[in-house]
Amino acid sequence: MPAKALNTTKRSNNDGCIRKRSDGRWEGIYVACYKPDGTPVRRSIYGKSRPEVASQIRQTLRQIEQDEYVPPVKLTVGEWMHEWLRVYCLSSKKLSTCTGYEITITQHICPYIGRVPLQDLKPFQIQETINQLVKEGKAPSTIRKVKVLLHAALEQAIDNGIIVRNVSSRTVLPKMEQKEIRFFTLEEQKRFIDALPDSTGGRALYFILGTGIRAGELAGLRWSDIDGDTFTVNQTIQRIRDFTADADNRSLLHAGTPKTKAGRRTIPLPPKMQEVLQIQRRRQRADKIAAGKDWVPNDLVFCTETGTPYEGRNLARVLHRTLKEIGLPPMGVHALRHTFATRAVESGMDLRTLSEILGHTKVSLTLQLYAHSTMETKVEAMNCIEKYL
Repeated sequence: MPAKALNTTKRSNNDGCIRKRSDGRWEGIYVACYKPDGTPVRRSIYGKSRPEVASQIRQTLRQIEQDEYVPPVKLTVGEWMHEWLRVYCLSSKKLSTCTGYEITITQHICPYIGRVPLQDLKPFQIQETINQLVKEGKAPSTIRKVKVLLHAALEQAIDNGIIVRNVSSRTVLPKMEQKEIRFFTLEEQKRFIDALPDSTGGRALYFILGTGIRAGELAGLRWSDIDGDTFTVNQTIQRIRDFTADADNRSLLHAGTPKTKAGRRTIPLPPKMQEVLQIQRRRQRADKIAAGKDWVPNDLVFCTETGTPYEGRNLARVLHRTLKEIGLPPMGVHALRHTFATRAVESGMDLRTLSEILGHTKVSLTLQLYAHSTMETKVEAMNCIEKYL
């Protein structure tokens, strides 16, 4: 049944029912829609004068007739983004993916437009957010994710009748230069290896440098995954957001499987890495005896003194201390993976083999992200050409 303005003696030309309130404001009442039983659902509009209210009611009634009307909802962009994440993402995405989404929403969307009423959000506000993130030097991948998440959440808001159109559709991504990824030169790598502590953290960092696996893959590596001179990546352990209702922004460790089929892979163990594992097994046996009843039997290769996972933040602390000790600038654990890939290319490893070892789905990704040319390799390449001159 189509909506219509109330038929009262105070109504004039589809102005609805308009009256002046005791506080001096004007109130206009109109019928927004009807319940299934035929009962009208009335809404109010307020203004400083009768013509202002009458104009707003006429505009609203036109929207109703053209099926463009959405009832006012007191919902901010931030509230809707978190609700969208809870309802639409948790049931269909990996928890680690949802954790990444939550970080993007909390750190890169909410500080800029989180308090804006969802129905008042304008295209220029999204564009200003994107521009500001570029100005602050955020990674291109982060900025693209902001745009993607906003677009997806606003599409769901349309489907739920909260907004009429997706105001993110025409957002323009400015030209962004890919940040140079930090990795060790040959000289820095030697100094770093020499400075690594004789501890689980030191051996874990050395193992990443020698195999190229991710920090989460290293944390999830089990003794049962090792078969002689190879090991298989079957499990990852990451710290994720606890999305339960009473979690109060807590995080927890989550054991899962690699995101892609390519991520589940078998990697050869060079002799030095086999030696690292032998040392780690001996030290772990001593830790197990010392821990006694407190030992947690997780079968993990790299773990704490009580058998619990040796997660990314543990690695980061050891890495930070080691770099500071030898006077090198800070870098993330992932830089060790970049260094492994760079050394592999310099050693003549073909990109397809490297891509499979790194667990990439496409060789092009390996080439784009990890195949760096150092000054040493450039000099060597130029010297090779010199013989033709």
